[in-house]
Amino acid sequence: MRSFSRKLVMLCLAFSVQGVAAVQAATEPPTREASTPQRISVLAGKLTYTLPQGYVERDLPELDAQARARGMTGTMYVNAAQKRMVVVTETPVPEGSFEGDNDEEFLLGLANGTISKHESGYQDFRILREKEVVKNNGLGILEIDAYGTLGNDQLLNTTLLAASGRTAAYIHLISPRDTRKTHIALIKAIIGE
Repeated sequence: MRSFSRKLVMLCLAFSVQGVAAVQAATEPPTREASTPQRISVLAGKLTYTLPQGYVERDLPELDAQARARGMTGTMYVNAAQKRMVVVTETPVPEGSFEGDNDEEFLLGLANGTISKHESGYQDFRILREKEVVKNNGLGILEIDAYGTLGNDQLLNTTLLAASGRTAAYIHLISPRDTRKTHIALIKAIIGE
């Protein structure tokens, strides 16, 4: 399980670092226009939320044909005006990797790998809090809020981890550090608080 968790975290961190570059440049043509809010669903509908107007859907170049053949999916949503991005990935996990929709040990394993990678990827990385939320449908979500500097950009960084059935989901939200209020509002909208 630890090896799998480490691979998932490495892939997701690569996506998020790529996403920061996309937010800064915001020059790629969008996959879908940002004119309307976008409904996102992961884990067979156990976690659904709506991204507000202004987000542009982009493909993840790191998610190659080989990763897709293994069942991995991922999309990046960029709001260039707010310099904010949301990376959403799902990956199948081997049977028996976790139990039920709220396996604390599995989520903590993913979290430890995520924190480790962020510590090496960000300058002055600091965890603000870790919080577990259990939705009404029994889905456990582990939220890790942090900040750090990437290049010259001071960023808020929230990672949401969840797993259900035979799938793990990773949602990574990155915003400028001075937009804390809207960053938190989006986290609450995603979790459903």
